[in-house]
Amino acid sequence: MFTTTRTRRLLIGSGLALAGLLGAACGSDSASTSAGTNTTEAETAGAAADSAGDAIAISGAWARTSPSEVDTGAAYMTITGGTDDDSLLKVEVPSAIAGMAQIHEMVPAGGGTESSMAMGSTDSTGGDEAMVMQEVKGGLEIPAGKTVELAPGGYHVMLMELAAPLKEGSTFDLTLTFDKAGEKTVNVEVRTEAP
Repeated sequence: MFTTTRTRRLLIGSGLALAGLLGAACGSDSASTSAGTNTTEAETAGAAADSAGDAIAISGAWARTSPSEVDTGAAYMTITGGTDDDSLLKVEVPSAIAGMAQIHEMVPAGGGTESSMAMGSTDSTGGDEAMVMQEVKGGLEIPAGKTVELAPGGYHVMLMELAAPLKEGSTFDLTLTFDKAGEKTVNVEVRTEAP
């Protein structure tokens, strides 16, 4: 009986020690696995945010020189979409350059739209068709994998209340805010013609 009690105590003691070691090992693995998972999730989330931020590519940003008697200007660029559809929601310019910036487009005057400027252009039949400029409401769509040109006669960034005329060779920053990609700042070179 003494041997049985002693054997039981050894078995119980060994079992408790083994359980303690296994529990510590499991707790340790579990904690490190959990921490590893959280880190991995955080890294994945960060990578996804970086990927979304890098999904939009902006190139060829330039602005046309402006005569001293006008207080408006225009900036142009090429925007290439990433893997998801996105939209350009707003554009901001430093107050040292202009009082405000908006995304504008040129449309036929017969559309009954608000305009801030009318211009003449030749339509495909050789006749003159009046075009008007209007603000793009709700954002400029940037389809996934597609290129959207902001160019004279089409979409452009309208700079209003210029602080001074835009002089050739000068540069300034524009901050573009996208729905998914967030803010992107581009440096704009002032030129007499497109690059």
